[in-house]
Amino acid sequence: MNTIVIFKTECRLEFALYQNNTVAILAHNLEGELFCVPTVNWEKNFQGQNYRKLFQFPFVAIKDYGENEGVLADLVKANVIIDGCYLSGTYGKVHLCSLTELWQDIAQHEIFAFKRKRRAAKLNRIINSLFSFIKTSKQ
Repeated sequence: MNTIVIFKTECRLEFALYQNNTVAILAHNLEGELFCVPTVNWEKNFQGQNYRKLFQFPFVAIKDYGENEGVLADLVKANVIIDGCYLSGTYGKVHLCSLTELWQDIAQHEIFAFKRKRRAAKLNRIINSLFSFIKTSKQ
């Protein structure tokens, strides 16, 4: 099981994608409840160019402020990420990090499954729309 300790709580990490296809990490306690989201989608606040390209797998934006203050140190200690640099304008509170090789393997598997589920949901919406259109056309 993919568990680490975050804020003195044993958590299982789950990997997914934000709408812009950058990596999201969700931490769930052992009861399965969402405990925290160590990552942040910083695209709207990014002061550089091409956020979507820069933050592609295996890179993640770690939010280390507010309710997440200290999560960066916990993820580094657990060997989940390698700390990189902080993003301009964040006062050192949002970091560009890389997943370690072990966690890259785990994340790749989960992200692939996430993409498959997202495609299936999209296909179901299209099919339902098509059936609704056909149904109303016949009336």
